[in-house]
Amino acid sequence: MRPPICDLCGRDAHGGDLVSFSDYEPLPKGMTGHPRGLCWFCKRHVSAAQALAHLDTAAAFKSLRKRFRWRLLADAITNAARNLLRRR
Repeated sequence: MRPPICDLCGRDAHGGDLVSFSDYEPLPKGMTGHPRGLCWFCKRHVSAAQALAHLDTAAAFKSLRKRFRWRLLADAITNAARNLLRRR
């Protein structure tokens, strides 16, 4: 199982939840890893992801990226600026 990090934005997903999409496939008994179609989401994105649980993972992420594209871009720019400032 992957750690609780939002699969959409990369933030800590504690307080969020796992969402299983229509292509969810549980792992065979005794196998370790992370099942296909099961994704972590932070508090900011979990309700939107749950509303798309009827879709397969690829279609859901396409819709989520479209919906949150400006916020994801702003977060990426902010993180890049923080990294640059830390190096000084």
